[in-house]
Amino acid sequence: MAIVTIAGDPGSGKSTLAKALAAALDLPHFSMGDIFRRLAQEGGMSVEEFTRLAQQDPDAWDSRIDPYQCTIPEQHPAFVMDSRLGFHFLPHSIKIYVKVDREEAARRLFRQQRAEERWESVEEGVRSLRERQGSERERFARLYGVDHTDLSQFDLVLDSTRATAEETLAQALAYLKSRGVTRSTAKDAAEG
Repeated sequence: MAIVTIAGDPGSGKSTLAKALAAALDLPHFSMGDIFRRLAQEGGMSVEEFTRLAQQDPDAWDSRIDPYQCTIPEQHPAFVMDSRLGFHFLPHSIKIYVKVDREEAARRLFRQQRAEERWESVEEGVRSLRERQGSERERFARLYGVDHTDLSQFDLVLDSTRATAEETLAQALAYLKSRGVTRSTAKDAAEG
């Protein structure tokens, strides 16, 4: 099997890791966060505002995004996906979680100044991330009965707080190799 789902804290580098893993394994990459951010931007909202809207009316938003994850294997037998709930919707995937200290995450995101996460200070970022994570945790528990921050559900947990993107990638690739997933086995799986 060469379906790898990557979840993690905001600002942990999960998307960076997913893209790098997909490139290293020559597999397609899917990002549910990109879809969520695009919907927020199309609605003229920040990620935090869109998260609050999704919290108020999950049927209107989560029901559009989340089921899509289940359909990807129909078209792609092997891929890498970054998604808070990919591990839940694709239970047979190899599940990786990337954690990071919240203050470090806020510093990273503050430096990036993404349009949907513009804060006046790192401290504001820490508060915003805390609110966002709490909202997501509550929403996912209510919708799916799952705590996406329960690390016992993952095959591999990486801490990127003091690790470079290259170090995190190397750790993930080493783990995948121990599970029999290499560029050549991933290519074989992708070709079905």
